[in-house]
Amino acid sequence: MGIRSVSIDDICHELGMSKKTFYVYFATKDDLIQAILDSHYAKVEHGMEQFFASCESLWNAIERVMEQLSSMSDVRRSLPFVHDLNKYYPAIAKKHYEDIFALHERAMRRVIVQGKQEGLFRQTIDDDLAANLLARLHTDVIQDEIKHDGNGVSFKRLGDFAVDVMLRGMFTEEGLNKYEALLKAKSNN
Repeated sequence: MGIRSVSIDDICHELGMSKKTFYVYFATKDDLIQAILDSHYAKVEHGMEQFFASCESLWNAIERVMEQLSSMSDVRRSLPFVHDLNKYYPAIAKKHYEDIFALHERAMRRVIVQGKQEGLFRQTIDDDLAANLLARLHTDVIQDEIKHDGNGVSFKRLGDFAVDVMLRGMFTEEGLNKYEALLKAKSNN
C-alpha cells in the first residue's frame, strides 16, 4: 500500500485521534510525510554512528558490512511508498534523496580517511572526490532498483559488485590481500 492511498482519516482512525488533534501537529499530509522521513533519516544516521563506534577497526567494519550485504532483504518491500513519494510528493522525495546522499558521502569520507590511517587504502586517493563518487554510486544503485526494478539484476548483486569495485580500487596491497582472504573464507562457508 502506497502513501497516496492512506488518508488523514485513515491515520487518525488508526491512532485513535481526532483530525483536529492531527492538525495541531501537522498542517498537511506533506508535513507528516516529511516528519516521518526526517525521523527515519535521524535513525539511520544514529545507527551509522553506533555502527562505526562498535567497530574495532575499519577491517572489522568491512567484514560486518559484507556480512550484512549477504543477508540483506530486498529493497522492493518499500516500493509502493517510494513510488508514491516520487510521483505525488516530488519536492519531499528530492530533499530525502539529497539527505541520504549527504549521509552516504559523510560515511564514505569517514571510511576512506580511516582506511588510509590503518594502511588499508592508498594514500593517493582524493578523499572528497572518492566519497562523492562512492556515495553517488550507492545512491544510484538504490534508485535504479526502485525506479526500474533493477533491470533484471538483484539489489544484492549490484551491492556486492559496487562494494567489490570500490574496495579493489582503493586497497593497498595489504588491504587487497586481507580482502581476498575474506572472500575465500566466505566462499568456503
